[in-house]
Order: sequence, then structure tokens, then C-alpha cells
Amino acid sequence: MENNTFDCLVSLCNRALGLSGKEPAVCPETEEGWERLFMLATVQRMLPLAVSAAESLPEGKRPAGRKVIPYYLMAEKEEAKYAKKVDTLKQLANLYGKCGMDMMILKGLTLAVRYPDPKMRISSDIDYYLYGKSKTGELALESVGIVSSEYYHHHTQASLNGILLENHYDFFDRENHRCNHILDDAMKALAAKEGKDYRLKLKEGLRDNVYRMSPTMEAIFLMRHMSGHFMAAETELRQVYDWVLFLRESGNKVDWSLVHDLYERSGMIGFARILTWIVREKLGVAVSCPVEPLSGKVAERVWEDIVDPKGRDTYKRGSFKYYIREARVFLQNRWKHRLVYPGESYLGLMFNMLKLKIRLGR
Repeated sequence: MENNTFDCLVSLCNRALGLSGKEPAVCPETEEGWERLFMLATVQRMLPLAVSAAESLPEGKRPAGRKVIPYYLMAEKEEAKYAKKVDTLKQLANLYGKCGMDMMILKGLTLAVRYPDPKMRISSDIDYYLYGKSKTGELALESVGIVSSEYYHHHTQASLNGILLENHYDFFDRENHRCNHILDDAMKALAAKEGKDYRLKLKEGLRDNVYRMSPTMEAIFLMRHMSGHFMAAETELRQVYDWVLFLRESGNKVDWSLVHDLYERSGMIGFARILTWIVREKLGVAVSCPVEPLSGKVAERVWEDIVDPKGRDTYKRGSFKYYIREARVFLQNRWKHRLVYPGESYLGLMFNMLKLKIRLGR
């Protein structure tokens, strides 16, 4: 039943995103069935979209009952956060604009604009790149009383209006992964060359100092971000659909020769090929991507990990049990490391990451 429920969720998402107008072959027929589907949508961070899609079904097939009401309320709360993120971005853009600085937004709101309604895409923070002026950006925040703190290894962390701000001095983690040096160097070169070719346009309006990544940059960034999340914990269905919507809108503007070469040289070509297979075979979506699909046992295992993620933390951060679980998850994820970071030391990565988490109290 779990797989049938997941298949239904995929069909609903395809319908809501305009990837297919078909109704799901099998919809939940009971209140409990809809509860399970919305629970899955919550885990996959697709709840607002799933609720919207369910409401588009013919009358009589739509969810009803006391058990589904909390999910409707949760979806409304998630959608309400969108306006707060937009207001926060406007404040940031104004602050940096007064300092003569430009911003490049990475993920988040730049991905939400591809949804039928941007409020449907859940995101929790604002990631941005200041074109090599990360430290100046920290000082600008300090001038209005916002203090940045160290956070992991490629961006700092601050908070405004309760929204997490991640100011990237690097696009990717260079500390723990040698292969990321290739990708990060390429991203910085592209940022200097074409990083201001695309302004971020929201219907709410923004200053003209806010940009989004070029399609070639986005093809690199989304794949590494997704594969990195997959290795560390899990890839969410939301991230897979981000990739689909990116390909549909911007895939024909990507320098695929450069991107494919970077996929190969960084070692993540296998993950990229599996993702192509997942999009075509598991989501049933026809979008053009020159990365050849790769099927087989590992591909099936990647899909199963998306359907039923195993890497979620269940203990309080900083506790002894938390660190024990972190170590256990790392050991369980050896197969993921071989796929995403082939040729790099897995035990060395585990040691570095645990040391970092202890130092940061995470």
C-alpha cells in the first residue's frame, strides 16, 4: 500500500505541475488513505502541492474527513511562509543595494517561481552568493545588528525575521570533498562570466541587484546539491521535481558539453544518469536531458531510498545518542558515498564531519 500511495502522490504532483493532466489511476478511497498520502507528502516536503492537486480532482474523489484537516492547515501555514521569505529577501536586497552589492539567489525562491503558484514550494531559508564579497556582506548585516555565525564549511549563518540566511563564500564544500574543488572553481568562473545575465523576477517586485544562476550554473548546482543531500541523508521528491521543472524551462539553454564534463570529472555522473532514469521511468515525465539514463540494482536502490528515506535524525542534536546515530548512518551510507564521491576516503569524511558537528554543537 505504501508504494501505491507513493505512486498516487507522484501522479498528483505531475497533475498539479502540468506534467500530466491525467487523474491518478488509483486514488485513496478512505479518510485513512488520504491521511497516509498527505503524511508521505509532508515527509517529501510536497504537502501544499499535494493538497492543491487533490482539490483539483472531480467531486467525490477529493479527500474528506477529520483526519485530513490537520494537513490542510499545515499546507496553509507553509504557503503563508512564502510572503515572509519574499519580505525578508526585499530587506536583504535593500541593505546590500545601499552598500553597492549584488546578490545571486541559490535555490529557494528561484525554484519556487517555476511552480504554478510559488507558495506551493516549501523552503526554509535564503541561500545567496555575493560575488566574492561574502565578508563584506557579513559586515553589512552587522551594521544593522545581525550577527553571522560559522556554519559548516561553505557558508555562514544568520537570521532575519526568523528566516535562516546562508551567505555562501563557496558554492560547495571544499573542506571535505576534493572533487568539489573542480565544481566550485567552475561555478565561480561562471558567476564572473554570466552570473548577472538573469535577474530574479517575482510578481511582488525586487530591486535590480538580485540575480539567479544561469541555466548552466543551475545544472551544476542542483545536481551537486541533490547528490550531496542524498549521500548525507536523503533526496526528497521535491528536489527531483525541482530538477524536472528546471529542465522543462531552461534545459535547452544549458552548455551541456561543459556540464557533462564536470559531472564526469567530479564523479557524480552515475548519480546524474540514475536521476535521468528516475525522471523517465518512475515519475513518467518526458523532459529532454542529454545525460543518458542508467538503470539497474543501484538505480532501484536510489529510488527506494527516495520513497522510504532511512537517514533522518531521531535524537536531539548534541546528545550522545545523536552522534552514535550519525556514525551509524554514515556507515550505512557507504554505498551512497561510492556513487556520489567515488575515489574519496569514506572513513576520512566520517571523521571530519563528526569532528565538525562536535565543534559546532550539532
